[in-house]
Amino acid sequence: MPIHSSWSSLISGLNKEYCKGKNDGAPAPFKCKKARSVFYAYLKKNGWDETKARPESKEKKNKMTNMEMSLGATIEFSSELEGESDHNVHGKSMNIGYIEKKQTILPKNQLKNIVSTLKNGIDGNGAYILKDHGYKGGLFSPKSVDMVVGRISNSKDDGKNVFYEGRIEDEDMLRKIKSKLLTATSIGLHIGKMNCSICGRDYGDPECNHIMGKEYPNDPIHDLAKDYIDEMGGKNIASVVCSDIRALEQSIVLFPAIDGSNIEDNMIDFSENTKLFMNEIESKKELNSNIIDAKTETFNNVHSDSIIDKQMSTQEFDIEKILGELTDLKASAKLNETSKATLENDKRTLELSITEKDNKIATLESNIATLTTERNTLKELNDNYKIEDDKRKESEKKTLIEKVSEMRKDKGLSEKDCSNTSLDLLKIEFDILSEFKGTNTIQGSPGEDHDPEDESRKLLEAKEDIREMIFRKRKDGKNIKNIVQEKDLKFRVN
Repeated sequence: MPIHSSWSSLISGLNKEYCKGKNDGAPAPFKCKKARSVFYAYLKKNGWDETKARPESKEKKNKMTNMEMSLGATIEFSSELEGESDHNVHGKSMNIGYIEKKQTILPKNQLKNIVSTLKNGIDGNGAYILKDHGYKGGLFSPKSVDMVVGRISNSKDDGKNVFYEGRIEDEDMLRKIKSKLLTATSIGLHIGKMNCSICGRDYGDPECNHIMGKEYPNDPIHDLAKDYIDEMGGKNIASVVCSDIRALEQSIVLFPAIDGSNIEDNMIDFSENTKLFMNEIESKKELNSNIIDAKTETFNNVHSDSIIDKQMSTQEFDIEKILGELTDLKASAKLNETSKATLENDKRTLELSITEKDNKIATLESNIATLTTERNTLKELNDNYKIEDDKRKESEKKTLIEKVSEMRKDKGLSEKDCSNTSLDLLKIEFDILSEFKGTNTIQGSPGEDHDPEDESRKLLEAKEDIREMIFRKRKDGKNIKNIVQEKDLKFRVN
């Protein structure tokens, strides 16, 4: 079955990376057997099927995080140095700056972090010294502990280059280094972030269309890369500026990589996963660039001078009409300026009115707050007064009940429970009892002879006295009828 079309950008990137324009008879769409081999190794590692649509890869989701690259370096046996152990090695690890082969910039401000992480490693005991970057099973295989042969013991820099010292524990590897069978190492780096040297955007950002290695003379170089323009031969070449760089390990490899203080171009590389992703991005950028160039060429062909001349020769332009339209536009613009001034004036007037109303509202709110405070104060005073007044009335009522009870007893009237009688009625009863002479004056003193006719006469006089008192109380506005109806006054006249 044919390869699904969604893999085309990846295959295009592999052809560009590995085939270098040559075709060694590999079946289409591959241009060389190396590109085909890498493609199927990549699919096998991830468990993907080339006949089905390409899944969203982890590299795409995470963009340019966890990128890895390696730089060639050297290694030497150190036992000839005074005081050195016969297991110690040293060498140059890498240098920073512009790397032309990969259009990559390793900035100077990353030097200290590289030295520190190489010296300390992941556990503070120094970075690992590996064989072939730890890949035991070849391309895309996981790294293996079997590939560890030693540790870095120290690292330093001279402002441009990184140097290392280490100890080899693998006897076979140590023998090969002593006999100079192996003389080269390669440092493995973690690249946390990559930015475009032209626009400064993250590498892989869809808004960045700058193709790595292409010169952009009309675009300004970004601040991230301006210190390296001389290393690029004074040309503004689109490059990847790396940052958040950490040293992962120092590996012993087959081929030498350092010539003096320079890195040989063919001895720097990104990890396979990183390389695949970057190649795909560059392929997409080139595709977009080709589409733009094709559209531009089409536009230029359609709007060539001969066609434009032909069009101009067949058209007549009424200059007077255009000038008239321009005059109308100027008049309209002047009118618009006048209207704008009027609107600005209305706006200022409205703003002043709003400010004035806001001030009035603020004053009213302040007055309301003051009145609310005064109302609460008066309410509190009134509540306190009511409490005190209730206490006073209760005391007065208690005293008046005692007096009324005593007066009823003195005047020969029956006892009465006045606890539920209101204070006002008690006062009225007190006034009436104060004027009433009592039944004792009618009955006379004990032991005296009583004349029935005389007693009847006195009884009638007492009733007349009560009527006269009731009349006076009504005249004073007191409703004595209620008193009598409620039987608050119970005169027992015998």
